[in-house]
Amino acid sequence: EFTVEEHMRRTAQTAEQIYDEKLSQGVRNLLPMRELCIFAATAHDIGKASPAFQAHINGIGRNEPRHWNISYELLRRLGFDKTFCIVLASHHGKPPDNTLLSALRVGSYDRECGFGNPEYEAEHRLLLETAYSLSRLPREADTALDKPRQLLLTGFVILCDWIASSDDPPELPAAWISDGIGADELYGIRFGYSPTAVQRAVTDIFDMCNKPGLIIIEAPMGEGKTEAALAAAELMALRSERGGLFFALPTQATSNAMFSRVTEWLSKLELAEPHTIDLVHGKKRANYAYRELPVYGEPDAAKNDMLAVHSWLSGRKKAMLADFAIGTVDHLLMMALKQKHVMLRHLAIANKVVVIDECHAYDAFMDTYLCRALSWLGAYKTPTVILSATLTAAKRAELINAYLGKTDSLSLSAAYPLVTYINDGGDVCEIAAPASKSGVTIEISRIEDDALLERLSDALSDGGCAGIIVNTVKRAQELYMLLAARVENVVLIHSRFTASDRAEREQRVVSLLGPSGARPERIIVVGSQVLEQSLDIDFDILITDLCPMDLLIQRVGRLHRHSRTRPEKLQKPLCLVVENENSEKIYGKYLLSRTSVLLEDKITLPDDIAPLVNAAYDGTDAPGKSDYDDKIKAMQSRAEAFRLAAPNSGRPTIAGLLERSVSDTDKDAEASVRDGNDSIEVVVISEKERSALIRLTDVEAMERSVRLPFFFLKQAITELEANYKDDYGNLYLVLDENGTAELCGCRLTYSKEKGLEYERI
Repeated sequence: EFTVEEHMRRTAQTAEQIYDEKLSQGVRNLLPMRELCIFAATAHDIGKASPAFQAHINGIGRNEPRHWNISYELLRRLGFDKTFCIVLASHHGKPPDNTLLSALRVGSYDRECGFGNPEYEAEHRLLLETAYSLSRLPREADTALDKPRQLLLTGFVILCDWIASSDDPPELPAAWISDGIGADELYGIRFGYSPTAVQRAVTDIFDMCNKPGLIIIEAPMGEGKTEAALAAAELMALRSERGGLFFALPTQATSNAMFSRVTEWLSKLELAEPHTIDLVHGKKRANYAYRELPVYGEPDAAKNDMLAVHSWLSGRKKAMLADFAIGTVDHLLMMALKQKHVMLRHLAIANKVVVIDECHAYDAFMDTYLCRALSWLGAYKTPTVILSATLTAAKRAELINAYLGKTDSLSLSAAYPLVTYINDGGDVCEIAAPASKSGVTIEISRIEDDALLERLSDALSDGGCAGIIVNTVKRAQELYMLLAARVENVVLIHSRFTASDRAEREQRVVSLLGPSGARPERIIVVGSQVLEQSLDIDFDILITDLCPMDLLIQRVGRLHRHSRTRPEKLQKPLCLVVENENSEKIYGKYLLSRTSVLLEDKITLPDDIAPLVNAAYDGTDAPGKSDYDDKIKAMQSRAEAFRLAAPNSGRPTIAGLLERSVSDTDKDAEASVRDGNDSIEVVVISEKERSALIRLTDVEAMERSVRLPFFFLKQAITELEANYKDDYGNLYLVLDENGTAELCGCRLTYSKEKGLEYERI
């Protein structure tokens, strides 16, 4: 334990190092003057010099008020602006409420604070002089801060406090500085090819605008949106002086795939010194590429290892501080969530360029958080890139207004592909760009469910690679069984395989049907919605359940995706659409009815993408419209309960900002930004293994984990905990010799062939 003065000196030294070496210049520009930042970090624990705290460490008293609130009131009485004082009061992760601050102000706690006590007041003066001396803060400095700077400065103080309080303070790398390759050269140097028209439009922005704030890239599948985003990120990092990248994706599967692509890009940046990278999702340690990375600062790390994971940063709440983070969008949405220590997340994200992929994949609940996160990104002028193949014009306007903090009526282009950006003056600008490939016309044929097998058999009579995408896992399993009994080489992929079994299947399918895949003579891949976005695979023919138009186009985008030789019968792309009554339970009647009405016998990509998606979501009356509207409003209302206030709304300080906050764990927070995402994850183990007392490592448990169907929810936890729970907090599904278990009146069965199945007993 350190004395208050010793901790002040350690924290001052840490703050100087973090500010000068670890933060990007872009974030330093957002923070108040350097001396005030150092002063805040140095003085944050000054309230420990109080009767209340001293009694607490001696095991007596109520420890009220807490030392961070005493720090607030002490500096407020000495003339510091309350918008600065609130930073000290928030350094344990949650700002106090206004009721407590009012009680401090009127003197209700003067005795506990040591006010009026000559001995404590002398100590306060001594510590204050120490803070002034260590920080070199001018006495006349303006200490008023707006809310964005209050949050960022609080995040800075938290980081400095955590490091200075460590017995073995972690060493962090210096901020990454983009090396400034010209826009004309970027694609050739980084990716080895000349840019497409869409990619060229993105880099052209930087000839017309110095520091674009928000860039939205709308283009069909296969246009190189990822490479365009990485090129933009490099240029934005240079112009806006940001020190890293966060690439946000909808799922763990898409995050895993992007992790490899981003690390490949980073390997071409010729980094001058090692930088930290993290895969930000709950199963990262089950990812082989992540586990193979060296550990930052380890003596056995090779000198040419320029990317490393950091053991201190990989902990809870700190992973986003890595220079380069790739992970699920939840970690961006949590920027807009009332959660303890959210200020540290703000500091981490404001330090980076942010890329948000597959923006169309988020429902109204997640969109509510996304728009609020964008409003904070806009307040920090954080460079942000949004990618989508199927974004509506209304959604584009909503995202732009959120970033700008406005509610303007925007007149936006209906062109497609389209690159939209916000220039230095806050104006919305647009660049229409032609697609790189000529239009592909896909024949659409509607079929009945009972005709599916016959049509597929006929289509594949001369061979071919078929994809079947259905709307539920149960339906995928049933179709798989019907097909596997008739033909060979059928693969099933869905979300209810264990992590390792699913990864194995995805790897196999990509090795066969990916861009350089060794295509077999005949294969059928049956899957649920996981096939919409996570895998770069190419089918000769597609069968899909009817789904909302934007998702349907995503599915159709898996047809004839790459140039290759195809069987004679499948020279032209064909999509067979099945209208299955169970689909309404997943997507509701309205969007399915709109899609069904708009869907004709041909779709031309990319020409029809924007018109069809906009028409499907244009609000036209159709069966189920009122239910759809009610559902959207209900989702938005539920999201609002724990959503962070907008920048600079309400009172001038962040006091009370996190009232009614979510539980202080990342797992609960992630569940809070996804509607109904509280399904239970279990680790699959056999009764034989349990009887032998076999203990799985954390990685092994992750590889065997699978989510139960959502309807089990929390009523199954009591049964599972009584059954078996390990030291990591994992719940286990213990299977008998037949691979089955009973839970909540259901029989669950797991097999490597079909994944997790269930039936009510």
